[in-house]
Amino acid sequence: MVRRQTTTISLADVFPMLAERSKVLPRTGVWSFEPKFDGYRMLATRDALKTRGGADATRWFPELVHALSALPAGHHIIDGEVCSVGCSL
Repeated sequence: MVRRQTTTISLADVFPMLAERSKVLPRTGVWSFEPKFDGYRMLATRDALKTRGGADATRWFPELVHALSALPAGHHIIDGEVCSVGCSL
């Protein structure tokens, strides 16, 4: 019988990818790009937010945590930029 080893990864084990600036768009491969928006680089789970420096930002954006709680059950870690368009943070 083969056993599968399960590993639990927490926010403390993961670091966000940082955007890289480029003067030309890639022409080959699978790429995704978007305009640069300034905000807070975050890692998110269904119940927590962490800055790229490791600070707990869960209480800073309760509306995001509420929206993330609607994700299906399971272990999710989302890497992204929290931006506020049209107003200041």
